[in-house]
Amino acid sequence: EIDGIETIEPAYGIPSRWIRPEHREMAEIYGYTVIDPLSVLVTHLSEVVKQHAHELITRQEVIHLVENIKKTSPELVEEAFPNFISYSMLQKILTSLLKEGVPIKDLETIIETVLETVSDTGLPVKDVDGLIENIRTALKRTITRMYCEDGSMKVITLDSELERTMVGCLSKGERGYYLALSPDMMQNIIQQLGDEIRKFQELSQDPIVLTSQVVRQHFYHLIEQFYPSVYVLSFNEISNNIQIQAVGNIGA
Repeated sequence: EIDGIETIEPAYGIPSRWIRPEHREMAEIYGYTVIDPLSVLVTHLSEVVKQHAHELITRQEVIHLVENIKKTSPELVEEAFPNFISYSMLQKILTSLLKEGVPIKDLETIIETVLETVSDTGLPVKDVDGLIENIRTALKRTITRMYCEDGSMKVITLDSELERTMVGCLSKGERGYYLALSPDMMQNIIQQLGDEIRKFQELSQDPIVLTSQVVRQHFYHLIEQFYPSVYVLSFNEISNNIQIQAVGNIGA
């Protein structure tokens, strides 16, 4: 023990304590990891920006990103804008990716996927949700690197019967398809997920739920308000050479 004020480290949520500068050397001798206040502030700010990046990306920022891509791939930008994709739609796509923690650095691949998706019809994109799922698949190497550790990934899976039930409960509204589950089934799923998430407390990995591509987005919307730190991925987003270890399962 060392004198200090008990606290929780803001970025990683681990128990910590503030100490006086003159106690630093003693804390290091005792085996504590000692971090200066400036580093704590910068790390905290970085995590806050990461968590809220989808709220920070403005239309002007999107235009700026596209202008940067134009310097290296002018033909791609000329072909894509404005015939196949508008800046407002690209902003919606990037916002959706950032909200789920998917990096948007590979903007060329994102724009190319839009063009590939609409090449058959020659019409502007209407199914934005489906387009986003295609983009996530195109970014599978990036997504895999984020959550893979030593060639393996520990996940929670969904029972095949549950997935079939969810597909059967998809209803079409004004803004596309949504999941119309009964309150009892929703409560059952949320409760099961809470039990399975506890297994990740002893693992050096964020909780991941692995689903089929058709229900991935709907399952994410179902749980995001209850478990915003849980990542929902589809099998299409995982590289083939990764060993998947199911540490839990959610049933119907």
